[in-house]
Amino acid sequence: LLYGGRGGMTPPRQFWDKYDECIVDIRIFAGHSAESTKLLAVVRSFLRKAEDKQAKSPRTKVFNISVEHLQLPDGHVPESLREMVACGMRVVKDPQTAGESVSLSLALAVPKFRFEQELRKDFEEALRAACGKHVAVKGVAAKPYGFRGGVEFGLMSTTTDKATAFAYSGVAKQRGTVFEITAGRVDVGASISFLSQYPGEEEFLMPPLSCLEVVGEQRIDRTDRGEVVVVPLRVNVNLKAVTVEDLIARRKILQLATAKNLREELQYALQAELDRLLEVVASRRAGCLELIAGDAKTADLRREPGAFSVSGGNYIAAGAGYAGRSSGKWHFEVEVLEAKGYAFAGIAGTNFCGTVVGGDEAAWAVNKDGKTYHSRKGGEEEVASGWFVAGGVLGVAADLDAGILLCTTGPAWTPCFPSGLRPGHAVGGALLPAVSCSRGAAVRVNLGGDASRPLRHAPPSGEYRPFAPDADAQGLMGADDVAKLLEALGVE
Repeated sequence: LLYGGRGGMTPPRQFWDKYDECIVDIRIFAGHSAESTKLLAVVRSFLRKAEDKQAKSPRTKVFNISVEHLQLPDGHVPESLREMVACGMRVVKDPQTAGESVSLSLALAVPKFRFEQELRKDFEEALRAACGKHVAVKGVAAKPYGFRGGVEFGLMSTTTDKATAFAYSGVAKQRGTVFEITAGRVDVGASISFLSQYPGEEEFLMPPLSCLEVVGEQRIDRTDRGEVVVVPLRVNVNLKAVTVEDLIARRKILQLATAKNLREELQYALQAELDRLLEVVASRRAGCLELIAGDAKTADLRREPGAFSVSGGNYIAAGAGYAGRSSGKWHFEVEVLEAKGYAFAGIAGTNFCGTVVGGDEAAWAVNKDGKTYHSRKGGEEEVASGWFVAGGVLGVAADLDAGILLCTTGPAWTPCFPSGLRPGHAVGGALLPAVSCSRGAAVRVNLGGDASRPLRHAPPSGEYRPFAPDADAQGLMGADDVAKLLEALGVE
């Protein structure tokens, strides 16, 4: 046998009486979160008044709320509730805020089935009249049939020494209470005498959430200090309670699983980015253009290397940003595949922000009529007449050191812009090949990097080199730069 002194606490009659009962979860809605805090203070004040009026001992945690406490006139109490209210209602869960409402749980002296079928609606209306707020029953749980006892939510201290338990029963001030517990080998708890400052007390500790079941009738033992109420119990300890080591192990498993999931998600995301990067590398190595202005939905940049066509909408600009240069002499060609709509071909800076090449200060171009176009201003003289026909090829060359743009449709090169073609604050750090097309137009840009598609026009001089990207490209990351990056990362 183990004995637990209750320190003067008087167990309620519900602890050892057999009776029908259900637990009702109640939600009182305040309207918004600010009002719920005020409502919580009102409800707690209301329960404290009920405790002061009903409790015979300050340690008794039983609140019997009657009609008087609900402040309901007798004429407004439904007949169906009179029997239940007369038996009182116990608060089994302290009120607390839950968003825009206050929640609490009450124990009612009626079976769950009867409450659900007959009393629930009247009960909600009665509480609504008492609180002046919207009240709703959120859940109903039944008490086990024929069960007497309760659950100890915290650690429970017991002893094998009956005299020690009597000393802690509260008998020095009033009639004491002692639990006389029959414990099996599994439910005996843990002896902590070797840790105690008072090893002679033979203390045994029960874990939290131990279930105490009354197995007999209470008796009164008389001692030299007074009378002690002895309640015979049987205990079932909470075998699912975990140790600190178990909690640490569970936490470790959770953290490892989380780390594994994060690693897999990161690998998936990195693989997707790597696939996209490899696609960009392949397209740049093939000399494909990239969209620099306009709606990608109406542009086709992947039909074949360097090809660019527009199926709808306004002007769309494409260029080879990865082949940008800041100095030197370079050239490329534009072949006309479909001579419909309008087209512009030339050089754009990395700060280009228009939709038509030549439409701002950061771009220089030749329009479909063979005239120059810069800052939305067209020239009068034709410098490359007749290039915008099916099969026509326009050669474009840029001397970035001298700031000159040249073009050709035949053997001779004609200066288009004799000065100003240089990188700068307004233009950007590099200049790149660029074209703009309207609906129906289709062109193909040849940067000179594919030996199977040689440039048709000879350069203005031997100092000019193709615009195809290499280690000297100063614009966006080129194909070789991306390849070096992948090699550094160990990607084949």
